[in-house]
Amino acid sequence: MTDPKWIDAPPGGVPVLLSQPQEGNGPHILMLHGWSGDEKVMWVLQSVLPADSFTVAARGIYPLPTGGYHWSDSPESTRVGFDDFDPAVDALRITLQALNVSHGFGSESFLLMGFSQGAALAFAILNAGIEMDAIIALAGFVPLGGLQGLTSIPIFWGHGRRDDLVPIERARSDVNRLLDSGVEVHFCEAEVGHKLGIECTHGLKQWIQGRILNERKG
Repeated sequence: MTDPKWIDAPPGGVPVLLSQPQEGNGPHILMLHGWSGDEKVMWVLQSVLPADSFTVAARGIYPLPTGGYHWSDSPESTRVGFDDFDPAVDALRITLQALNVSHGFGSESFLLMGFSQGAALAFAILNAGIEMDAIIALAGFVPLGGLQGLTSIPIFWGHGRRDDLVPIERARSDVNRLLDSGVEVHFCEAEVGHKLGIECTHGLKQWIQGRILNERKG
């Protein structure tokens, strides 16, 4: 991957950092940070992704007075519904359209990788009918409400058993909601807190290679 470059927000959209591969045809990946994060924090996960990935990290639409951003105009909580993310979904739809025109991002399809509240936003984007290849949900949750809009795409979910922000019980319940709706989920648990554990890091690398890249080649 090349060093990320700043892309200003299009009217109604959000600013992003963008890293376009110099060669290769790797997956296009949109990364969404969690509560109080920004477009830079997700780059720590860069080593998990294929070297030829075309990667974009977006900034949340609501600034916090203490620093950082978030995606839902509500208190930090997992008790939010799909509708709470509508403004963020609309802003990202505009951003994706602009990036497609300016850089060809998502010209065929893309993966969404979200952490915590960013994972919840990823599900809201899917529920809004925006087409994608897969979702990578890390320490996240599914917003409250019906799942009728979710399509059956592959999902990798990594979660810590000692997560004190999004309890493992909530993650297990949400995974069961997805499975009951016919969505394919690869669920990985690790003995960590609110982060991606080593076991799930290795599992994610294998999942991207086996479930996504091999299918693209096929």
